[in-house]
Amino acid sequence: MEVKQNQSDKLNTDSYLKAVIDKLKHHKVLYQMFSKERAHQQLVERGEEVLKIMISQDALSSEDMELVWSATKQDETTQLELYKLFNELSSVLKINEINFIIDYLSQVPLAKVLKEQVDLVYEIGKRARSGEQEYGHKAVEYMWRLAIP
Repeated sequence: MEVKQNQSDKLNTDSYLKAVIDKLKHHKVLYQMFSKERAHQQLVERGEEVLKIMISQDALSSEDMELVWSATKQDETTQLELYKLFNELSSVLKINEINFIIDYLSQVPLAKVLKEQVDLVYEIGKRARSGEQEYGHKAVEYMWRLAIP
């Protein structure tokens, strides 16, 4: 009986989260929070829960990641806040988001690399030690690139 109840609860939760994600996408919430035209520090700070829900349901597309990442092109405060946000999300990020982040950070010229960028890749790389090696190689390559230019 308890197993059936747990399955029912999971289905209800999944249905609820799907409905929430549908509303977020319909109302273009990511655009409202992260687009180059609108992003600022306070919106980015509040974006963690929205992104967490979308990531948990595999609903964050590569276009969504591009949009969110566009906030790094704002002022330095907003950029640093976004790095902090992804650092907080590092334990729930999926392989596509991780590869996206490392690929973008790898494009930053060595002279312009920020401590927060290194911290973010470090947090992502720590996860690789816990058995998810698929992206660990990229994190290590990034760190070696910084250590031996």
